[in-house]
Amino acid sequence: MATFASLFGKTGIEWTRKVGNYKQIVSGRGNNIWIIDDAGVISCGLNSYKQYTLKAGAAQISVAADGAVAAVDNANGVHLFENDGWKRLTSITAKQIALQSSSIMFFVNEEGILQRYNITNDAVDKRDYGVVDFVTAASDGTLWGLVNDQVLRWNGFCWDLINGQKMKHLSVGSALLVVGINQDDEIFQFVKSSWLQIAGKLRNITVTIDGILYVCDKREDANTQVGMIQGYTNARDDSKE
Repeated sequence: MATFASLFGKTGIEWTRKVGNYKQIVSGRGNNIWIIDDAGVISCGLNSYKQYTLKAGAAQISVAADGAVAAVDNANGVHLFENDGWKRLTSITAKQIALQSSSIMFFVNEEGILQRYNITNDAVDKRDYGVVDFVTAASDGTLWGLVNDQVLRWNGFCWDLINGQKMKHLSVGSALLVVGINQDDEIFQFVKSSWLQIAGKLRNITVTIDGILYVCDKREDANTQVGMIQGYTNARDDSKE
């Protein structure tokens, strides 16, 4: 089995243990890190406890490479982070979102339809992206999705089915940086045209455009470790060493 030498092996991982149970960690670039705990409380940064709460509690958060941050609350309300606080968008509601940039957001509406929202113009594009359960986007235009755990990749015109693994979570940092977690919490990276399994299990993972992984470690106790892996660019097959 292939492993990340930089993730679970030789160079180690910089873990930061935070009190609580964390369900999502996201970052678009560098150290712009946002975390949600199981109570729906949002915190910013691995080493700080600065919190930015939503009245209805946070269900999901997305961070773009240009620093834009948006969140979905438990009532499907969508909020942009501006001026050190949350601004509710009145034009859309969503079950899940993926920021491509500070001006473009993809969102799964309450009917399960994927749509593209122009934040600058406050307008929803008319283009039909079909039904998806989950979407993830990168600033280079990369767009992947999930339907019934099947993996999809947008080719500019329609969705291509990516065979080999079913996933419950995906993250794309760019066209060449794609990672996922399956229903057994096993970790995979998409390399060329196939899934490469990575040793270990995780609760949540995100990959940035500059090649950093941020992860929530799956644990048996009441706490979840969150951490980062510096200098990640590609998976390695240590079994060949």
